[in-house]
Amino acid sequence: MSWLFLLGKTYIFFFKFEKTNHQLLKFLCVFFLLITISVFSQEDSFSVENFSNINNLDSVANVYRKNLKKSVSTPQLISYSKILKQLGKIDSSYYYLNRAKASILKSNNKDSVLYFYTLKAELARFDANRYLMDKTLLESEKFLKSNSKYKFNSEVFVYYLNRKAAFFNEFHDGNKDTLDLILNLTNKVLKLEHLVKDKSIIAYSLNEKAKFYESHGSLKESLKLYYEALEYAKKNKIDIATADIARNIARYHQAYFHDIKSSVEFLEKAYDASLKTKNMTQLYTNSRSLAEMYEILEEYENAYKYQKLETKYLNNIYNLRTSNLLKSNEYNLRFKEQKEIIKNKTTEAENSKRYLALLLVIVFLIVLGLFTMYFYNLKIKRSNKALKELSNENKFLLSEANHRINNNLQLVIILIADQLKKLNNEQQSSLKNLLSKVDSIATLHRHLYKNTNKETINVKDYLKEILINFNELLNEKNIKLDYKISTIYLNTDTAMYFGLLLTELIINSMKHAFGNQKQKQISFLLTEENGLVDFKYSDNGTNSKNVDIKPKLVDKICRQLKVKLYINRTDGFLFTFTKQV
Repeated sequence: MSWLFLLGKTYIFFFKFEKTNHQLLKFLCVFFLLITISVFSQEDSFSVENFSNINNLDSVANVYRKNLKKSVSTPQLISYSKILKQLGKIDSSYYYLNRAKASILKSNNKDSVLYFYTLKAELARFDANRYLMDKTLLESEKFLKSNSKYKFNSEVFVYYLNRKAAFFNEFHDGNKDTLDLILNLTNKVLKLEHLVKDKSIIAYSLNEKAKFYESHGSLKESLKLYYEALEYAKKNKIDIATADIARNIARYHQAYFHDIKSSVEFLEKAYDASLKTKNMTQLYTNSRSLAEMYEILEEYENAYKYQKLETKYLNNIYNLRTSNLLKSNEYNLRFKEQKEIIKNKTTEAENSKRYLALLLVIVFLIVLGLFTMYFYNLKIKRSNKALKELSNENKFLLSEANHRINNNLQLVIILIADQLKKLNNEQQSSLKNLLSKVDSIATLHRHLYKNTNKETINVKDYLKEILINFNELLNEKNIKLDYKISTIYLNTDTAMYFGLLLTELIINSMKHAFGNQKQKQISFLLTEENGLVDFKYSDNGTNSKNVDIKPKLVDKICRQLKVKLYINRTDGFLFTFTKQV
């Protein structure tokens, strides 16, 4: 009997007393375990061992972990990897198995090499990593072919056959040749039962054979073998196999007989067996399936119970993987640090010279960079000074241009006003309209000349001055003007169109809107809210009521402003639009 088997038996004996008050007996068992590991940890050979019968694997793992810090041997790494797999700590299991790889492949122990390949492929299957599983299986087959004359240890070889059948059973895709190969492999294993100490191999072989008949559609024979495998696992107290096989039977009842209650019964058995092994992957899978089944049965209390457990186990798995990743990164970092220290010590003289040369180059580059920045900064300052002067000159020229345009327009206004005096009242109408439009443009340039900012203008002051210019004409015609203009800053083009539009609307109202009515009123409202300017002009002229009016010039100006105008003639004339600014 190997030392690992003796270790397992010791733990089984120890944990029978775990809930008793025999503290001295517990202490002696742990002491014996530590002595066992210490004595046999230097052995390089090992056999196929099963930890399924040990219920408290966390404590076993803890003892292994402490001992591995003191001394490391290949059998310990292999066994610890298997325990971690059973606990569902897949990343850690890979890590310790790979640590054992180098010494195993270099050894002359062919049984150990085959066992390593089998464990790696099984771990990949358990982790659903098909690529790694196929790759490892191919390597093992090449290894067997190159050592075809060697008589392998029966325990190791049977375990290899059993796992190979499991691999093919998982991914056979209905291929007849693969299915026949699975049956041959399982039959070979079952015939060698008397040579096998690890009875979980036989339990799983019966399970694989049941899967074979299930794939062939022989449901009766398949179910019979599943039950046989379950009883065999129970009889030999193989909890992890019991959980897997019970889960298969539960799936069978659901898929083929639609018997949810029987499915739940076997899932409960699978879950109970998983509790003994503390295999997080099994616990998560079985609790999730039980939550789904109880939901179908509308037993929501049980469904909620297992859904909470499912979440708990999923969090545990996630936390384990995160913790393992952090530990792995920490170990890699420490290794790199130590390697770097050794490298620095061995090449200290050479590095010093390189650092000195590098320092001189850096100093030279810094000095060169500083000189370059200094001259470049001088150049930028000169350019900025020239640009500032040019900008000031442009502002002055623009201001002068606005001033001259305003003066010229004032001259045009004077000429038109002189011409008006020579004409009769009927002939004066067109020239007065022209005079008002020219005056609105002159007003704009006068405001631009006064403003520091030549690109925008306060439209309130501009439009208010235009309205004041109309006061004399409006008073002559006995027309009352009401207006409210908000403080709004617009670009010069938009402001000019607003001024021309307001001028044209007032001229049209004075000319066409009012008949022989006592109350004559023009109202104008310009407001802004959230970037939208609301332009609203109206008069109460009776001539405008229910008359189709669409002034051509007003329409053209609105198109220049890119706005959609609205006209209402129900109670006089109402003109309005909104513009985004």
